[in-house]
Amino acid sequence: MAGDVIMSDNINQKANEYYNQCGSIYAKYVSEPGPNNEIPLPNPMDDNFSVPAELLFIELCKKDEGWVDHRSEFDKLLIGQLYKNKEWNIEDFKFTPRNVKGKKYVVYLELFYIHPSSRSRLFSNPINIDDVIIESCTKKTYKIVYDRYISCVSMDRLNKNNLYASGVNIVSGVKRRYLSVDKDNEKNVHPIKVTVYSEDKELSALNLAIDKVKLLVQCLNAAQNIAIRELKILGYDPDSLKKQIVVTETGRSFIEGGERFNEYYTSSPMVKAPMREYDNSKDKKLLLDEILQVVTDGQRCLKDRIRFVLQDLYTAYNSDNAGSRILSYWRCLEHTTRKNGETRKEKEIVKIFKKCYSNRTWEEMGDLVVSARNQFVHKGVYAGEQEYRSNYLKWTQQYAEQSLTFLLYLYRNRDVWKNEEDLNMFFDIFQRSPKELMLSEKILNLKKNNDQ
Repeated sequence: MAGDVIMSDNINQKANEYYNQCGSIYAKYVSEPGPNNEIPLPNPMDDNFSVPAELLFIELCKKDEGWVDHRSEFDKLLIGQLYKNKEWNIEDFKFTPRNVKGKKYVVYLELFYIHPSSRSRLFSNPINIDDVIIESCTKKTYKIVYDRYISCVSMDRLNKNNLYASGVNIVSGVKRRYLSVDKDNEKNVHPIKVTVYSEDKELSALNLAIDKVKLLVQCLNAAQNIAIRELKILGYDPDSLKKQIVVTETGRSFIEGGERFNEYYTSSPMVKAPMREYDNSKDKKLLLDEILQVVTDGQRCLKDRIRFVLQDLYTAYNSDNAGSRILSYWRCLEHTTRKNGETRKEKEIVKIFKKCYSNRTWEEMGDLVVSARNQFVHKGVYAGEQEYRSNYLKWTQQYAEQSLTFLLYLYRNRDVWKNEEDLNMFFDIFQRSPKELMLSEKILNLKKNNDQ
């Protein structure tokens, strides 16, 4: 208990310091009158303000995890407190959940994937990610939305003055920007519907929808690529070491619920459409369901770790650069085994993963993985550049995907591994030798007998 008090005091002290930093910089904005007597906002490019504001937000998240998904509310609260010139009081920044959802928007987006059956869908039931609802949408419904948009564009050309005064919901369009889809592949473009609530403007709603769809896409691609291992190492198809994306966004969407037309453009490194066919087998469906369960319903500690892992797996799958893929895969190991918010040492991380299987090849593979990582980080040289180019990528990928296997196991046994402290202990214990674990069990039994 005493340790918790000290930690809380330290957080408050640091938060106070960052708050005062923000205040000293914000003072110049107060002195400059804003438009229409509105509360002046700091320049988002002003690092002197944005850096301490970010550090303040991080400290508050340590004290109350509720803030993690509510950055915009924090920004509004911070500006309001600074504008009133209020002294620091951590109680003013106590997170209180609000039931206000905001305005409803419906966003229609497109996913590209190749499936043997044109009627097959990636998921049958709606998916709820952080109160953003993602569901399948028929192409017929999507065409109706598109036709409505075209109609509105035509109206805009005929009568610009009256369009925005109508007050009715209209549809905004986002053109395909980056994904090249030829005529024959149009059948592989599948629309989805996203329902999102936002207290901010239309753009915020659109960005929120796109962000959650990206997370879904990361889940889909992870489930498609990860092999299910049971105390053995599976062989890899050399072709699988090329870009491994199976599902991607097209960059085009429409948003319904706004009060005027806006045109937005999404950015992505994806240039060519994926060539691999979507595997709709039972095993892949079960794996996807399990991943989604952790992402949408897991403990905060597990949910955060798995989201970081999914993000870096996707980055690696979508990269043509061997070195970048190595680093992305390695970060998966770091996210999974982090301790007290910090990254463990490289040798400790690989030691944990080497203990996954009682297999000499798997253990020796770990030595090559950490060696490849260190060689690229410290020398900028990819270990497999000359011969056996694909092997180092293959080995690092296998270790990275084991990260997800770890997290899924912990979620299935979340009644035992309940919080960050438990997760830290799990990875501390997991790296011990079988002899150490056996002797620890004997000591535990001895203590139990003494207590009786």
